[in-house]
Amino acid sequence: MSSPGITVIIPTNRPPRILEPCLRALNAQSVNDVSFEVLVVNDGATHDLTPLADSMRARGLTIRVLDIPRRGPGPARNAGAAAAGGDLLVFTDDDCVPEPGWLAAFAASSQQHPNALLGGAVRNLLPHRLASEASQVLVEFLYAYYNRDPLDARFFTSNNMAARRDVFLGHGGFDETFTLNAGEDRDLCSRWREQGGRLVFVPDARIGHAHDLNARRFWEQHYRYGKGAASYWEGRRRSTGARLQVEMNELNLVDDAGPFEPIAQLFRGEALQAQEKYAEAIQPLN
Repeated sequence: MSSPGITVIIPTNRPPRILEPCLRALNAQSVNDVSFEVLVVNDGATHDLTPLADSMRARGLTIRVLDIPRRGPGPARNAGAAAAGGDLLVFTDDDCVPEPGWLAAFAASSQQHPNALLGGAVRNLLPHRLASEASQVLVEFLYAYYNRDPLDARFFTSNNMAARRDVFLGHGGFDETFTLNAGEDRDLCSRWREQGGRLVFVPDARIGHAHDLNARRFWEQHYRYGKGAASYWEGRRRSTGARLQVEMNELNLVDDAGPFEPIAQLFRGEALQAQEKYAEAIQPLN
């Protein structure tokens, strides 16, 4: 085969019914001249994934299940990377549904950018759920802010990223001190760039995210994100001496967010108002 083999790594600790749509979508992938396997990392759950894996295997999907003690999604992804048979690692989550050309887009981009961390596009599969839509809008705004230049991106979520296995391991993989599914992707992206690596956005590598949130789960999620951000900055302070940065003063520089421009427009006015209030609040401290 002229293209690298691929291992799709999916950490999970939830019932098989959550995972099944993802596996069905993977079985429908069209990847010319590329073999791929699916490696499901069972992160300490008691659910028996064998019947689902056997069913998908009977449909032609190359799938393995790796059982590990529960340690969180970052360590689970690292365990998958260590056990992977493919040269290209592609990460997604159990509640995500890849579009048919997802793997082909990552495979092609990996050949063009073999040392890059690649990230794809994410859309919300539950637009009728207000909390799910709110979470998606926030993600799209972050992509608009951090990834204005697709060839010099700065942030990807861990449910849709890819890298060559040797390069991923060379950068140290996910930091396993992040155990809350919050902050480990940001940390990996920052370390990748600080170590001289590059992030490349691949818009054709698209997945849908069935992130089933209500108001309570939305706030719990963002509480974890806040704790993850605190861990991220504490780690950067220890490793590089970096201090906490408030990036709101840069938001008005997002004059053209490319494909994310409609989302950026929704936030631009609110962000500038928040910037003014922040400046007023810290003025007595200066």
